[in-house]
Amino acid sequence: MQLLSVDWFNSVITIVNKSIDYICKQSLTIVKEQMEAINSRVLLVLKHIGKSNRAVAEEFGISAASISHVANGRNKVGLELVQKILTHYPSISAKWLLTGDGTMHAEDATMQVELLRIQLQDIVTSVEVLNAEMVVLKRKTEQLNKLLD
Repeated sequence: MQLLSVDWFNSVITIVNKSIDYICKQSLTIVKEQMEAINSRVLLVLKHIGKSNRAVAEEFGISAASISHVANGRNKVGLELVQKILTHYPSISAKWLLTGDGTMHAEDATMQVELLRIQLQDIVTSVEVLNAEMVVLKRKTEQLNKLLD
């Protein structure tokens, strides 16, 4: 029976580590791009509302600073702000706000909220799958490291 060499195990570990790094970097890039696009659309909505940051903040029940920080680019949009926009302005399309598909104004707000719920669940499921894959890859890497020791 032929034994596998240490060099072979090292090569496998290197490939696994590079794969993990690549998947993580690609995932982060995609998420950052999507969040920047959502940020831009939220800023369009805030401009469309036509109220001061303070007035919008009072309406939403959040601090004026949080609206101001989003408006000037200091902070990224959070889920709470997206929810507040969709709750207070049901004519805003959830699908458009999150994906850019369609127009700013929803034809049927109830349907848009349901689409948003489904899309968010799909994102959560995708993240869970990626996390599970990373756990498996890390476990295999640890096993290979033990074999090398």
